[in-house]
Amino acid sequence: MIREITTLAINGQRQDDLLADIAEIEVEEHVDAADVFRLRLSLAVRPDGTWRLVDDARLAVWNRVAIRAGYPGHQDTLIDGYITHLHVSISGSGREESYLELTGMDASVVLDLEDRQIAWPNKKDSDIAQAIFAAYGLTWEVEDTQVLHDDRLATVLQAETDIRFLQRLAARNGFECYIKDGRGYFRTANLEQPPQKLITAGSSGNVSTLHFEIDGTPPSRLEIRRIDPFDKRDERDELTALTERPLGKRPLGALHRDTPVGRRLLRQQPSVAALQLEARTRAAYAAASAFATASGDIDGRSYGAVLRAKRLVTIRGAGPTHDGNYYVTRVRHVLAPDSYVQHFEARRNAIGLVGTERFDRPSGPLPAGPSADNARPAAGNRLLPPQQTRSALRGGS
Repeated sequence: MIREITTLAINGQRQDDLLADIAEIEVEEHVDAADVFRLRLSLAVRPDGTWRLVDDARLAVWNRVAIRAGYPGHQDTLIDGYITHLHVSISGSGREESYLELTGMDASVVLDLEDRQIAWPNKKDSDIAQAIFAAYGLTWEVEDTQVLHDDRLATVLQAETDIRFLQRLAARNGFECYIKDGRGYFRTANLEQPPQKLITAGSSGNVSTLHFEIDGTPPSRLEIRRIDPFDKRDERDELTALTERPLGKRPLGALHRDTPVGRRLLRQQPSVAALQLEARTRAAYAAASAFATASGDIDGRSYGAVLRAKRLVTIRGAGPTHDGNYYVTRVRHVLAPDSYVQHFEARRNAIGLVGTERFDRPSGPLPAGPSADNARPAAGNRLLPPQQTRSALRGGS
């Protein structure tokens, strides 16, 4: 039995009798895609020659699966989603070679079933996100996009599934869009939440491999232009600074020394309001906000916790250039009876230490205490204020 799996639920009901049959679980979280899972169950032949579990109605497609895992004091729901595919492999040698494998994804799959052709007149992108999430019975956390698309000038048109449409709107605002635990998110990356459990490198660390990369080529000076439809004047907006909390001391622009800072003119970016110019440049700054990356493999049993994507984590033991806070963009959890490996990827918008990092948190197993689920946002809907205005950000590098 995989000791990390604390609960397997199907359609809201615990399935404790299936825990001993789980051979492997793989769950992948990603900021740019739906969370997906693969659940492999061992099969056994009954005395009458039939196979146990093969015809079990609980394991049919479109049943809802929730997998909760972790350690004392730190447990979390790895995924809550739907079975979309089922595969059965039967071998004459019996249980060791025979299995039933379920794959699926989070609740965003429900928003990807039906193409729609809809006009959204006189709406902000954030208004549209609220309306779509609410239509599926989801609570939501949405950041105000400020710009009302007046139908006298332009109307937002949808010609795809709801989740693909929302992801398109999110991309043009520099937002993330995903669904987790019955809640829809449409917002900029949350870099304000406290970091997760410390990742430590070295002989006494909790990570088996750790890799860092720095890419100095993304442009860190973005410019966009438009013609005001009323005054017929040329308007420009330029972004040369981070629009999010700096995770290190030196952003990409500060590393160029005697070479010119990479500059890009954004073309074919329709916009009818000055605030939209800011949103487009913020979205285009994504590469410069992720020029420093980290990846590695964590031994879950040494780490004693579940690392989650879309949250910060602090890395210690790689030196002052690479130590510090990172935003986790992807985690692939692979759980088997004898191991729990967490493959992770993370990004950073600056290198070097800022001086506020907390390296004194325990690196061993967490003591008993509130679970990670207790840190979830309060139930109900939250409209977040718009991101910091550009005037407050000018002058950075």
